[in-house]
Amino acid sequence: SIAELPVLAFSGLPGSKQAELFIDINGEQRRVKKNLLQDLYAELRWNSSDDEDRINAVISKAIQQVDADPASPFYGRIIRADESKSEKRCISLTTVFRAL
Repeated sequence: SIAELPVLAFSGLPGSKQAELFIDINGEQRRVKKNLLQDLYAELRWNSSDDEDRINAVISKAIQQVDADPASPFYGRIIRADESKSEKRCISLTTVFRAL
């Protein structure tokens, strides 16, 4: 059987616009992991005119940095968008985001 798969592609878009389109498409129409949305928040809202959005972007970026810093007690422990839960990686990015 032959199936059709509609595809829409863009070239040369800035990262923030790519992230915004991804959230608009997938956050509204299809459920995506909240971790992925939180992971993209820093990129999407970094230059927002809304103070709360900018604060949330800073929080998201800070969480990503403590997960990536070998000197951090959270190093390699936060479940990021593209990672699975494991014995070591057992704290969701969304949980940390909400706590802060």
